[in-house]
Amino acid sequence: MRGHQSLRKQRTHWLIWAALLVFFGALFYQPIFRTISLGFNIHFFKDFFTSENFQVTWFTIWQALLSTGLALVIATPIAYSLYKIRFRGQNLITILITLPFLLPTIVVGIGFTSLLTHASAIPLIIASNIFMNFGLAARIIGVTWQSIGDEETDAAALDGAGKIVTFFHVTAIQLRGAYAAAGFLIFLYCAANFGIILVLGNEKTKSLETSIYINAVENLDLPKVATLVLIQSLLTLSLFFAYSRFSRSTVNPFGSSGRNKAKRFEARDLPAMLFTLIVTGGFVVAPLFSVVWRSFHYEGRATWGNFSRLGSSGARDALSITLNHALMNSLRNATVSLLISLGIGLLLAFLLVQTRFHYLSLIFQLPLGISPVVLGLGYLLSFTNGFFPLRSSWLVTPIAQSMVLISLVLQIVLPALRGIGVELRNSAEMDGSNDSTYWWMIQIPLIKKAILLAAIYVLVVSMGEFGAANFLAYGDQATLPTVLYQLISHPGAINYGMAMAASTILIVFAGVVLSLSLL
Repeated sequence: MRGHQSLRKQRTHWLIWAALLVFFGALFYQPIFRTISLGFNIHFFKDFFTSENFQVTWFTIWQALLSTGLALVIATPIAYSLYKIRFRGQNLITILITLPFLLPTIVVGIGFTSLLTHASAIPLIIASNIFMNFGLAARIIGVTWQSIGDEETDAAALDGAGKIVTFFHVTAIQLRGAYAAAGFLIFLYCAANFGIILVLGNEKTKSLETSIYINAVENLDLPKVATLVLIQSLLTLSLFFAYSRFSRSTVNPFGSSGRNKAKRFEARDLPAMLFTLIVTGGFVVAPLFSVVWRSFHYEGRATWGNFSRLGSSGARDALSITLNHALMNSLRNATVSLLISLGIGLLLAFLLVQTRFHYLSLIFQLPLGISPVVLGLGYLLSFTNGFFPLRSSWLVTPIAQSMVLISLVLQIVLPALRGIGVELRNSAEMDGSNDSTYWWMIQIPLIKKAILLAAIYVLVVSMGEFGAANFLAYGDQATLPTVLYQLISHPGAINYGMAMAASTILIVFAGVVLSLSLL
């Protein structure tokens, strides 16, 4: 009897795996492969090794490497302050440094241009990358640091080693899995940061992302687009392979923010805390405050006018729909993305923990490193006509966004599920629990904080997604980030003020929703 039940469960798992693979194959891999295949011609490999491709690829890599390295350096003392010691105001600082990661890249670009109006493009791009990602690095490093015992560091202190020597010879070695996880994710995000480079860059400052967009939209050069997409895909695959070989730990990139193991603040912790306060105030609050301040000012005087104009089409009819309409579209898309991403992401996480097909996780996590711009273009090419004209439906945007966000859900939920001991499952099976009962009655309650965090991240990231929406959300289906870009592309004080007001709404929305994760 038990053997029959085991066989039936195995068949059920196979059917679910098959359905998920078909789903991902049709809605993620097929559009990517179609984008590449449409550009193949006799000159494809000759065009692959051009100097222009090398320059674009090299800029993408070095700016991401520099941004990642600086973000990790800045994040280290902040991680110590927020997760190894206790002081008042920690929750507020945690919200503030995490908020940039969830902001739309278009808003970050607007924030830095409003604060540093005369800075050159490359320093602004590097600063924006660090601004968006150092909080994520601090969270990953801090959660892992908190879980490490102090026995070895205390022993080093007794032997006369100072804090810096102890960190590099003891703590840093223990944190290498966290640094690898943080560095891997941040490099991917910096390499695929479309909105920031589009807003802050210029014709000479192009990444793989912006080059794909320009060649697809302005030049209509599909062979060139196919070459760039292939280069980006190879870069992403190389990163995933290197990371899987280097890091064998199950570091949760978005782990719990509890501080039950933190010690009380001491005088020797003052430098790290002061550094945290200075970075938070000068590097995080200043750009955000600049946007909020300008949203309440027009032509040098305080006013609510920028917000009252959100129901208009802007100066010289810059918009085809109002910002209020675009906001409703974004909220609708984010809700659909949340349902798809959370539902499929939880199912995938459950299957990956229950079965031995752990290698399949790469198939479902690879979308995290593929550009939403590429995916949006793939949908445009694949689903405009034919037997499945998804392009004609407003659902195309949230579905495309979900293919990337499912990977984000896996990044958050899978480590939490793997942290549940095998003993608990064995005990549940001895009590007669089946997979469904064990899932709903035991696993879900134990990982509810991870699920809530995944839902918050998906909701906010979907609201601000710009790459895929730039190809797929058109006409009266435009989203708030795409409308924001239209506004800043049309000069004038009215359009600029409206962009500031809409950006403020997105900042407040992200901050309020993020605060729920700390409840």
